[in-house]
Amino acid sequence: MMNVRRFQFTGVWVMALGATAAIAAPITLPTTAIYDSPTTSNAVDFNATGNSLGSLGGNDVAGFTTAVAAAFALNRGGVVDFEPSDGTPTAINATYGLGQGKTLPITFSTSSMKIQSFSSSKVISGNKGIYTGSESSASFSFNFGAILNGVPNEAVGRAGLTILGRTGYDSSTPSFTITAKFSDNTTAALSSSQPKVTTTGNGDTFYGFTAPAGLSIKSLTVSMAPTQAKTVLMDDLAFITIPEPASTGVIGLASLALLARRRWR
Repeated sequence: MMNVRRFQFTGVWVMALGATAAIAAPITLPTTAIYDSPTTSNAVDFNATGNSLGSLGGNDVAGFTTAVAAAFALNRGGVVDFEPSDGTPTAINATYGLGQGKTLPITFSTSSMKIQSFSSSKVISGNKGIYTGSESSASFSFNFGAILNGVPNEAVGRAGLTILGRTGYDSSTPSFTITAKFSDNTTAALSSSQPKVTTTGNGDTFYGFTAPAGLSIKSLTVSMAPTQAKTVLMDDLAFITIPEPASTGVIGLASLALLARRRWR
């Protein structure tokens, strides 16, 4: 029995070591304060159905652009515009705050993400965006990790992303859904059908989310239907942070426990 336990432990250790060795170092990308800059050559064309009028708390692109700029000035968010480095990262470290001193780790659910410029679409800032390097990646996620060097319990409270219009999709109009997963494992989704794009720079659609009161955003999942023989092109992944609401819940439970103890006495 003792030998079996040793073997199991050793097997787990080897597997963990192999997994660690296979993980590439994240690419560090500084954030900016600007989303959908009016000075760039391309602008966001549409808002996803459901946030076009800011009905979800200013989650249309205009409201989010204003909000993320204000958050950046307060060291509470930024825009990842995927400049300046090309690469095939498995994760990125998005730096923000005074002197870019805070870091939001963002990992991908697929190993085929690539950062580069595009010929079949136009990015909405800089010269580069991010896309799925595999045409079979019809669903993938951006996962937000624990913030480094943030204020206590700081977490992502709002997030936005633009799916770029692109030429060359099949004759059927692709439909995109982005789903936000919150800290209590509940979700919210926004969907939009992309119009047929014949000219690069058209058809860009913004998707924005705000976590419900008491929650934070843990991930954004992008899904496309029907699956096309083309990859999904994106730009400007942005986030705004809040103090992690869960800490309030812990304090509340502690207060209730103390009150119950006093009553028992």
